[in-house]
Amino acid sequence: MQISEIYLAALAKAKVAFNADSDTALAKIIGVDRSAISKAKANGTAPVRNLIEACIEHQVSIDHIFGITPKPSE
Repeated sequence: MQISEIYLAALAKAKVAFNADSDTALAKIIGVDRSAISKAKANGTAPVRNLIEACIEHQVSIDHIFGITPKPSE
């Protein structure tokens, strides 16, 4: 999976996790301008710092948002 796919998936998961019904609502929750979400999607990036801070503030799993699964111990 490419990093841009991870970022786009993270934005989609964040929208659901924060119950944001639009990019504008998500932008408000994570503390960025709506245009930052549009630009991030167009460029295959994400406002990672803002997403992480919002996850901490709202007690949302960062692992879930970024699709991180623990590696099984050997």
